[in-house]
Amino acid sequence: MSMLKGRPATDAMLSAEIGRSLPVFDLLGRSRRASAMANMLNQARNALSQHIAIGITGLFNGNGCRIEFDDFTLDGPPPTDAADGVVPCWIVARALGRNWSPAIFWFDSAAAYRLAVLFFGGNLLESDLKHPGRALTDAELRLMQRLFQQQLDGFSRQLGLDNQAWELKLMEAEALPKQGEWFSSQVSVAVADQVATWQLWWPFWLSETEPVPIADATLAPALRAALPKVPLQLRLIMAQTSMKLEQVTRLKAGDIIDVDWSETALALLGPQPLLRGRVAEQSKGLVFQVTEVIAE
Repeated sequence: MSMLKGRPATDAMLSAEIGRSLPVFDLLGRSRRASAMANMLNQARNALSQHIAIGITGLFNGNGCRIEFDDFTLDGPPPTDAADGVVPCWIVARALGRNWSPAIFWFDSAAAYRLAVLFFGGNLLESDLKHPGRALTDAELRLMQRLFQQQLDGFSRQLGLDNQAWELKLMEAEALPKQGEWFSSQVSVAVADQVATWQLWWPFWLSETEPVPIADATLAPALRAALPKVPLQLRLIMAQTSMKLEQVTRLKAGDIIDVDWSETALALLGPQPLLRGRVAEQSKGLVFQVTEVIAE
């Protein structure tokens, strides 16, 4: 507790400013898993780049292809703002049969147009390099889906998820996830003399190889045996009244308060009424005689 050094032992309060500076304890190990997964992705970048580049080269009529990933960093949901003159496009890929957040790709429609020209064997003109932003055509969308499928397959194999199926859909920015955690990286793809970039958000998911706690078969019988012995505290309300706050603040020793007495009283278990009964006398003492069980 070195952070509290020099503070009086009786001072148990910390200011909000100090509280914001305190480190967060990784109680569930989530930060450690996130760091391990980021390291794994970053160490695999070169292998991923080479493997994916081979597949992409086959799409562009043998034109040389080079792909590079920036460092993967833990990130939140993708921002949806866009620069002037850019028509942003979002493709969301969901892993079928997995309860994961989706992988998300962001790209510019102008970059998709230039890649499509190369894909269909055309030559880019100077005017194509200044192509105005517009919505995707069906052909451009299918090409980008194939490019992203190559990346998804590469990531799946690298993470030991061979034959993982994905569903890719073009999505409006308003429909993107608003919360969650991803590993984001900017991807650069060079084909012939053209360079296209897009942003990838890869989902942070818990490895399915992590050990799953095994339920103790003896726990249920032990709980059933122990539950009847759990002590409970009943509160008996014999009388009650209501007062205004200003009346309470004026009370002093010797004052008399009117209360509403009833022939019956309630016994509460926590806030829950449990029993109704009456006060009786037995052996020169008072007892509570149950007349009704309210809750079972």
